[in-house]
Amino acid sequence: MTDRQESMFWQYASNIIRAFAEIRYLIFDYQNAYRKDPALRGKVFGILEMTTYSGLWAITFHQFAHVLFVTCVPFLSRLLSQIARFLTGINVG
Repeated sequence: MTDRQESMFWQYASNIIRAFAEIRYLIFDYQNAYRKDPALRGKVFGILEMTTYSGLWAITFHQFAHVLFVTCVPFLSRLLSQIARFLTGINVG
């Protein structure tokens, strides 16, 4: 493996690791939605009710599409983005 190929490999690997690390922010998004929504306060099954929030679904789809885009799979990224837009009616980005 040449120096250029090795450099490209490590750059690609670091992009993948960074993209997957961004998915952890989904946990914070869900926590904020649960904490700041007054309709969910005091509900035992509030987490299940959050699954009906189209905004959270749009953010989740967008994060996974971003991971695909960073890992150089632009077609699947765009496809996932369009599926999310169809399902939620929200266009992110």
